[in-house]
Amino acid sequence: MKILVVALLVLCAAAAWWTLAPPPRPGPGSAAPALEDVLGRAALGAAEQAAEHVKRELGALASRPEAGEQVARRLIQALVTDTPSADYVRAVARVFDDNGHGQRGDMRAVVHAMLAHPEAADAARRAGSLKEPLMRAAAALLAQPAPPPPPATPAR
Repeated sequence: MKILVVALLVLCAAAAWWTLAPPPRPGPGSAAPALEDVLGRAALGAAEQAAEHVKRELGALASRPEAGEQVARRLIQALVTDTPSADYVRAVARVFDDNGHGQRGDMRAVVHAMLAHPEAADAARRAGSLKEPLMRAAAALLAQPAPPPPPATPAR
């Protein structure tokens, strides 16, 4: 099951990369010839085919019956509480399976259901998930360069 979630996250990242950062295309004024001049239209088609392949694989992973529960559990554990109840996971998984408009995998609806659930408010009151954000903040502060030492004062 962990492999399914990891594969889903890797494919999501790959899909985002392909849609947000297309491969660079040198222009006519650059030293290198344009990509179309060297490889022809098939080179651009390969990138588009790769993006379509990633989208197809994401769809196949998201259509598996256990995907909703796995995605819900991992999101809740990462963002709300380490030990979610089975009812909480099922409620969020139901929204992943059907957002109310017949769409599966609507992440906006999943995040809304996850944060609007009463157990999320209970976790915030218990401060059960504060450890992780505090650890991240401490790590970020520790990663900053140390300030320079104060100048030495002359002895009297």
